[in-house]
Amino acid sequence: MASVKTLPLIIDNKAVSPAGPAVVTNTSSYLKTDYVRYVSATPEDAVAAVESAQTAFRSWSQSLPRMRRTILEKTATLIRENEAELINFSFRGDALAVYTVDNDEEAIELANSTKYGLSAGVYSRDIARAMKVASRIEVGQTHVNFPMGTGWDEATLSVGLTKASGWAKQNGSYGLDEFLELRTITVTDPVEFAAGMAQMAQ
Repeated sequence: MASVKTLPLIIDNKAVSPAGPAVVTNTSSYLKTDYVRYVSATPEDAVAAVESAQTAFRSWSQSLPRMRRTILEKTATLIRENEAELINFSFRGDALAVYTVDNDEEAIELANSTKYGLSAGVYSRDIARAMKVASRIEVGQTHVNFPMGTGWDEATLSVGLTKASGWAKQNGSYGLDEFLELRTITVTDPVEFAAGMAQMAQ
């Protein structure tokens, strides 16, 4: 099995990579394999990150527009250079990867190219067109024109997961089924049973 990359914390432009229990491993129940490891932050790490951000903001707020442009352009270049890797990250925070496509087919292909399949959002004035796109995206749930993007599950609406995001179901009747064991019992009328046995004996 290929080695799984450990994603470090980046605080004050330095990687924090402790070993042992501080490293968390995410395992895909669908792929039956580990797909990412990342460093779990401690309270001290959180304080250090906030202090670093405050220091950086003071410098940023005093910088000239052309310097900010240079930094943002460099960031955009790094994103483009690492596009294939970034699209397979499962972001849980204030991060957004934006791609432009020429048509619905390209959008669907791009959306399905990631190994994750938790949720998706489709926005369009044409509901019929949006529904066609939504039906082809390989995720557990797709929201059409939902103000909050891909969040907020309805408690009575079943939600599923696909690919590396998992395979379990939650909420609604399907969510309850996850805790049940299906058994089948059949009953044959005694008269029909006797007739059947007699026929088999002939």
